[in-house]
Amino acid sequence: MAPDDILSVRLDKIFHQQEVTARLFHELPTYPSRAFSPQVIWNAYTRVYGRQLGRWDWLEAIWPYFERWGVR
Repeated sequence: MAPDDILSVRLDKIFHQQEVTARLFHELPTYPSRAFSPQVIWNAYTRVYGRQLGRWDWLEAIWPYFERWGVR
């Protein structure tokens, strides 16, 4: 992946670990090892970023990446 294709937002470390990452791991457990489709990942981000954290702007920022994968 090219560096310009990577999306990021600067977050406080504790907020990132305890709120964002913890919620995403709950939605998309990585153990046992699993592969998730882009649609499943988008749905999880919508629940976490949008509904739980109220950060609809984050979803807008990452939408073009998911749109390229045919996500709806």
